Amino acid sequence: MLPPLSFGAILFALLLAASPPTATAVNHTIDDTFGDSSTGFRPQYAPGFQWSIGGPICTNCLPTSFDLDPKQLFNGTYHLALSQNVTLTLNFTGTAIYVYNVLVNSIANSPNFSTTTNLTFALDGVRSTASTSFVHAQTNLNSNITYNALVYSTASLPYANHSLVMTNIGPLCFFDYAIYTTQNASALPNASTLPRVSPHLR
Repeated sequence: MLPPLSFGAILFALLLAASPPTATAVNHTIDDTFGDSSTGFRPQYAPGFQWSIGGPICTNCLPTSFDLDPKQLFNGTYHLALSQNVTLTLNFTGTAIYVYNVLVNSIANSPNFSTTTNLTFALDGVRSTASTSFVHAQTNLNSNITYNALVYSTASLPYANHSLVMTNIGPLCFFDYAIYTTQNASALPNASTLPRVSPHLR
């Protein structure tokens, strides 16, 4: 016959059973074309007709002079904007987000075409600091194309539903993918029960 458990041992076991699981941070990717690897959410492009899809699924839809290597693109695809003030919206639930674009320094056979990238970002409706803009000026560097270029990042956000809007000031924007940090879904309530940060402009 086993000896009876002490009151302390019983109390410890009850507290351990009642304790919620520890949340762990995980990263998910939002592809420009195929969307969120976890939720399936796809980026929202506005207006949609001013964004072009590039990659194996869309042959001959962009000038071949861009010459991007699909092997260096996430999932082999990208979205291109050549118009000013078009937007891309990424919705995510988490505590951090990182946005990656492709930067181009020149276009074959079009030396007078500006490849400057000029972007602004608004998180939950707020765009108030220098860190919410990104500018890449056209250069004469030997490396014509830069892949996986980090154009925006923010961390230490409250765990909640967030919305990030990227605006192309022009003239050129190649969006590839974004990565956001969230918490292990098994350890936290459903995202639909979380607060959404109220948008407000400054």
